[in-house]
Amino acid sequence: MRKSTIVSISYRYLKSSKNHKSFSSASIISCIGVTISVATLIVVLSVMNGFVSELSQKILGTNAHITLSNDGFGNIEYYSKVVDEFKDVNNVVYANPVVEGQGMLINARNNASSGVLVRGYLVKDLEYKSDLYKSILLHPDCEDKDLFNGKNGVLIGSLLARSLGIGVGQNVSLVTAIGDKTIFGFVPRYKDFFICGVFETGTSLTDSSMVLTSFEMAQILFKYKNGASGVEIYLKDHLKVDEFRHFVETKGLWKGIIFDWQTSNDGLFSAMKVERVVMSFILSLFLIVSMFGIFANMNSLVMSKIKNIAIMLSMGVGRRNIAQIFFISGSIIGIFGTICGVIVGVLFASNIEGIKRFLESFSGVELFNGAVYFLSYLPSKVFISDVIFVVCMSLFFTIISSILPAVRASRVKISDTLRQI
Repeated sequence: MRKSTIVSISYRYLKSSKNHKSFSSASIISCIGVTISVATLIVVLSVMNGFVSELSQKILGTNAHITLSNDGFGNIEYYSKVVDEFKDVNNVVYANPVVEGQGMLINARNNASSGVLVRGYLVKDLEYKSDLYKSILLHPDCEDKDLFNGKNGVLIGSLLARSLGIGVGQNVSLVTAIGDKTIFGFVPRYKDFFICGVFETGTSLTDSSMVLTSFEMAQILFKYKNGASGVEIYLKDHLKVDEFRHFVETKGLWKGIIFDWQTSNDGLFSAMKVERVVMSFILSLFLIVSMFGIFANMNSLVMSKIKNIAIMLSMGVGRRNIAQIFFISGSIIGIFGTICGVIVGVLFASNIEGIKRFLESFSGVELFNGAVYFLSYLPSKVFISDVIFVVCMSLFFTIISSILPAVRASRVKISDTLRQI
């Protein structure tokens, strides 16, 4: 039997028995099942990719690739020498000192307060924190070259400003855990600041708890006299932090503590990797269930066409050709459903933020809370490798679900079937 004839019969068997113009309802339902499963798997993988990619960019946009500090976070009095030494190291783009400490920001007008992480920088060093620097909304009195209005200004995150009910141009008080011993006991350091600007990085954790001030003022607040709490380093390739750490430890360039952006956020990224694997496994089960639909549909098709099979066998059609007819029928459903699923999945993943906004406006319910997921929007990034993986998995299950009914059709006994006609 010619291949064109085999394909023609396979295609015709998928259509309704009453009129051969439209496909049967069972074939359509099976195809829709495959489409939904494939599309869902692509969308979920794309969203997970988007989360990892966006979080990495947000973290790198507000944090250094490597941070050096002394044991116990002691004072680095020779930070200028350390900065100069590491600027000459291969793969290092920039290095700068930083003073970091914890405190509490207070708005005296409404008695609102919030725990914050305070960092002190030189103005020129903030330019390397691209996401943060570009998002700063400055007060007219604070020029770009003097972001901190001398020593009395601070920059705060947008979510922090909103929670405290304050904004650009207002005054705020900062209390630090570092204090002074007096005859009356321990007295924490307390200072009023002018809010020079508000930044919005899109990362909930940073925007809700970060306060930036001048390097000199941070030295005073946290008692780092003529020193720094750490040295931040930026690399040409942020993915080579492990190689850089090994190089520094091997050469003995730094004997203190070495932090990098990956290990500092290892718990977050590890949780996302586990979540990606678990979600992929669960959605793969949906794909397997949809393939059972093809299997059941093809078995029903074999039973309904058993007389046709017997007639074709009696006319000399080979059993191999019979198997090919039903195998191609099942494959058509799986392949067409996979193609539709890829198209729907890619389109959905590429426009998922707009779809989310439409559903939120329609239902009045917030579907994506930035405070929970650390991002202010729903990211998505489609990788070709993920699409190929989903397509291959779908086609594999399609082949498996089509083989058994095809083999069953090829083993039909002519004599038993013809007696029933």
